[in-house]
Amino acid sequence: MIRRPLMLLALLLTGCAQTYVHTRHTDGVRSEPANRSWSMSEEGNWSSLQPWTFMGVEGTLVETPNWEIYTTIDNERFVNFLPDFYEAALEHYRTAFGELPAPPRPMETYLFGDRRQWKNKTRMMLPELASSFEGLGRGGFTADGVAVLYDIDNSMWDRDTLALSSHEGWHQYAQTTFQQQLPPWLDEGIATLMEGFRVRRGRITFSMDSNRERSYRLRIARRSNAMIPLRELLDGDPHVFLEQGKS
Repeated sequence: MIRRPLMLLALLLTGCAQTYVHTRHTDGVRSEPANRSWSMSEEGNWSSLQPWTFMGVEGTLVETPNWEIYTTIDNERFVNFLPDFYEAALEHYRTAFGELPAPPRPMETYLFGDRRQWKNKTRMMLPELASSFEGLGRGGFTADGVAVLYDIDNSMWDRDTLALSSHEGWHQYAQTTFQQQLPPWLDEGIATLMEGFRVRRGRITFSMDSNRERSYRLRIARRSNAMIPLRELLDGDPHVFLEQGKS
């Protein structure tokens, strides 16, 4: 039972950075279409798929009881997988550390097909911070419970994109549901734990043992003596770590 706290501490020491933004977001307001139809997956999750466009690019709005996912990824298999994945991720958030409450409203996600669309949405949402975010490599951000990310797998096997979705999904859940914001180091550490998953016979299981990318980076950090001292990590500014990661 001690593996989870130790793994959390180790992952935090690798210097993973997250930019924390608190802003009121008003995009995405839409009317309720009269012809919406819902379907149930084999996993028992209800969802609705509707056409949606972003700056002239055709996409899909994927709705579930707890999520509104706006995506321009042109991959039918991937889009159809999103309802089960996001609902399974939320179940994991709510049970991994005991019983946690349900979010008070559906959480809004923008999952774009390429980085250019992601940059445009970033400039629309956070014009004063867009230049800082655009310096990110493979990643995304969450502001006021709204996540904005893009396909980092380049239309190949989408494991990294889904891991990023689960990571940002935790930030969405925490920002939307908790009365007080978590300390940045704790919020980022938990989000990292939420990335690991596997799919077997169509069933999605979340486990930190499946987080191969982070395990690899941890080994590299240890071998290269790049671990960040705990006190420095706890007292540091996440924005500083982000800038260091880009240099």
